[in-house]
Amino acid sequence: PMKGLLSVLLYVALGLPSQPCPPLALTSDPNGDLSLYLEQGTPFLVSRGVEFRSNGKLYSSKAKEGDGKVPLKMTGLIWKNGSDELGEYQAVTTTWKTTTQNSNDNGDGIPAIMEARLYREGGFFIFTQNFPLGLNRTNSSDKDGVITSFPSFAMEEGSVQKAGFLAYRGSFSGSGYHTGLWGESAIADLPSGLDGTGPIVLFGPSEMSNLERGDDQDTPAAAAEDDSYFTATAVISPFSSFLSASQFVDKNASRHGRRDDSDVDDNAMRGLADEGAILRYGVMGSVASLPSNYSISTIVFVNSCHGGEETATSPPPKISQTVRGWGETLLRKYKKDRSEARRDFITNYLGYSTANGAVYYYATEGHRRLGKQISYEDTILDLKAYAKREGIPIRHILMDSWWYPKGVGEGAKAWSPFHGLFPDGGLPRVYNETGWKVVAHGKFWSADTVYAKQNGGKWSFIIEDDMALPLETAFWEELFRSPTEQWGLATYEQDWLPSQFGMNATLRSATLGRQWLKQMADAALNANITVEYCSAWPRFILQSVEFQAVTQSRASDDYHPGNDQWRVGYTSMLLDALALTPAKDNFRSKAPGDKAGGGLQGTVHLEEGASHLRRGQCELYVQEYGDEIIGQVIDGGAKSSSICETARLCGSDITCALCSRVVKALTPIVRFIIKKEDGVREKLLLKAVELVCLPLPEQDDEIEPYSRLQAVVSTLTGGPVAPSDGIGDLDRELLAKSCRKDGKLLRPDVPARIVDSALRSTVFAAEAAGDVWAAQSMIMKKEGRNDDDIVVHAQVLSAESIAHTVTIDDILFLQGEQQQQQQASVGDGEGNGWQFVGFEANSTHNLSIVDAQNPLRVPSSDKSSFQLWNLSPILPNGWALLGEQEKWVAVSSVRFDQLSELDDGDDHDDDDGISVLVNGVEGEEVQISAALLVAAEITACDDKGGNDGQPSVQAKKVLSPSLRLFSAVCQFNHTGAMEVRFPQATCT
Repeated sequence: PMKGLLSVLLYVALGLPSQPCPPLALTSDPNGDLSLYLEQGTPFLVSRGVEFRSNGKLYSSKAKEGDGKVPLKMTGLIWKNGSDELGEYQAVTTTWKTTTQNSNDNGDGIPAIMEARLYREGGFFIFTQNFPLGLNRTNSSDKDGVITSFPSFAMEEGSVQKAGFLAYRGSFSGSGYHTGLWGESAIADLPSGLDGTGPIVLFGPSEMSNLERGDDQDTPAAAAEDDSYFTATAVISPFSSFLSASQFVDKNASRHGRRDDSDVDDNAMRGLADEGAILRYGVMGSVASLPSNYSISTIVFVNSCHGGEETATSPPPKISQTVRGWGETLLRKYKKDRSEARRDFITNYLGYSTANGAVYYYATEGHRRLGKQISYEDTILDLKAYAKREGIPIRHILMDSWWYPKGVGEGAKAWSPFHGLFPDGGLPRVYNETGWKVVAHGKFWSADTVYAKQNGGKWSFIIEDDMALPLETAFWEELFRSPTEQWGLATYEQDWLPSQFGMNATLRSATLGRQWLKQMADAALNANITVEYCSAWPRFILQSVEFQAVTQSRASDDYHPGNDQWRVGYTSMLLDALALTPAKDNFRSKAPGDKAGGGLQGTVHLEEGASHLRRGQCELYVQEYGDEIIGQVIDGGAKSSSICETARLCGSDITCALCSRVVKALTPIVRFIIKKEDGVREKLLLKAVELVCLPLPEQDDEIEPYSRLQAVVSTLTGGPVAPSDGIGDLDRELLAKSCRKDGKLLRPDVPARIVDSALRSTVFAAEAAGDVWAAQSMIMKKEGRNDDDIVVHAQVLSAESIAHTVTIDDILFLQGEQQQQQQASVGDGEGNGWQFVGFEANSTHNLSIVDAQNPLRVPSSDKSSFQLWNLSPILPNGWALLGEQEKWVAVSSVRFDQLSELDDGDDHDDDDGISVLVNGVEGEEVQISAALLVAAEITACDDKGGNDGQPSVQAKKVLSPSLRLFSAVCQFNHTGAMEVRFPQATCT
């Protein structure tokens, strides 16, 4: 009954500072230049100037004679106070109009309004550009640049000079992130443009007096000498119009290298000799015009709250907490909550994947059981039968791009299955017999898509080159209707986002990109399905805050056995902040050393069919669309052959042939189109098979060498856990560590992310710590009603890391100082710190006490020797719930609720204990553990100096804490719930 309340408390109450923080300040000079302050003293950021393009000219408030820019004239500067849905604010607004070249005449110039707001209570600034009459002929020759600029942060001014930064870049949710020291490093390496616009996180070192790296004037160590280090933690990002917003590092030509950007005067925007490098925020450089009243905003979110009174050694504001607070501000602005992501069926239950890297990616079981033709339909049904027989509770399946036909440019021609892949009842039969929900992959649309009016379809599309873009919400509604009703579509996976967005139509428009994603998301919400983004740039992740249906995003590149795409600790922090669940992708669960499953050897004969031809491991599927036959040839085992050569397939008998090789795919693919008027259909299809199919290759026996690590990471992200082994190869015991008997995932409430100390080490330490992550589970106390009634359990993972000390701040990465203090410390009894009972997954009976005086010290590790620690807080009565020690997440809110301390009412603690509500399924057996902290009085020696200066030894009695382990083995009845009590170890 408390789950709904818990969901609200977890994701709204946490993540924002809970104690008074040093106030922020905003000032403006008469020229409209702005300074952002932390309380007093030196500003940490300075914004200098306003610029925008229109009518082929570049207008600037900083124009100088001979620089090719046209002056902007300020026509007003006013201060005001106000309030909106984000709170009370103080604002400064400047109004501008363009002038003629080298003239101060205002005339009837183009107006622009720039406003900066300080929300002091919320701890953030919002900068907004508005163009009442719009702008025309704006685009530059640099699509990675900007056509407007405000704010324009001077990168070589302010206390931010001594900050570290984390900036997100590239596909898969910014997985090409970069860290460094602001100064020269940021000017050289800070991401910009289409794939590099996203949140920039600014932070200081772990301890202000202990800067570990460097010995020259540009290093953090030197920064401590002049007290100019950055003492807060901040996030800068676009705040609206996310798909058209860009950040751009405008480098000083004489000092940092010449940029090539402008389609106006050669001197325009080529570097600022006086101002130095500028970090500009505005509309992306390819946009051709802006409509009337177009606005775009930028946020600077600041956490200046230190642990206790700020001193030279006080803990700096937490990075994860700051990023979460920034995300909550965006979610509040766009009224998106986390409930849809929490309810997402795909992230709540164990699944199966046929994505890139999977055994059945562009390959059926027929490729392994040679001598037998097996369709995808039969492969999935056989997989279901195998999983049921082995007791592996798979509940959904991901179908990658193999299932629908491709057109020109390899885009989606239609979003319906090849009949030959599902010949005996299709996807409805698969759904009816398996009960598995479906995650269905989608690409960009091909120019010859059957849905476009230009190709005889019924829907409006923009078509250019090899791509097409849908323009109607009704198109998406019809696309989702039948799959949702007939074959269990639960999630639409939109892949290849940058490719679709890269059309000229979307790059030149300030609104079309958002329209495309909004129509998709609105239709998904109406169909009661969710959307997963794949290969998304950071701007797509930001845009998702407007769409309740978008619940997941891929957090790293495509999986292949043995690769390192498990590293999602940085992207997970970003995705979680914006209410998206990180998706790691599939993995193979079979452990190294296990013999791969697979099939029968034997003579292979060519088989023919109306839509499915096969020879060896090569299969041909065909489907008729209008006057064309679309063919797809799959070679299920060739990993390095050059089968994809147009000349080998194309000839006088085939008028159109398209050949391709999927990037990083295990299986080469050939696709082609045959016009019906070419005739002799079967002869042509046979010829295609004979030309393409090579001698029988070896079957796919690749094994994942780090399957345990893959399973742990998939679980700790809170996203899909989707193995991808072939029939006979799934590791049941490994997968069971992630879920209940019914497949419901035992996941954390807050996904694992890089811990603060490890992130800071990439900038300020002599050696980076490596991948050290933490996740959190939130268990509500019995009859709990607010965030004070949440008990935080944590998981810590270290892999490919050096020896590292994990602090309490690392473990309690979202909790403010007041929330940290609320937990009474059993060790000193004065409530000034947390204590945990910790155990490592490989030695669950070895219990350790973890607190501020005894931090968790993880040894150096690699991908095989990784460590996973579960940490359970010690309650005021000395008890700690350890949960299911054999699971990756020993205490998950999916399993546990209503934790309560028990007091028998006397003055003795011997009979005190705990109770907890445990959830499961009928017949499931679980072992629940708890620990009791006891203190024994022992005699210890204390060396003290005597009066004569000589050492003396004195005996004194001290308390030595120890832990007692309790366990209860219970089985669920038909109710699926029971109360477990300790020390009695009873289940009722």
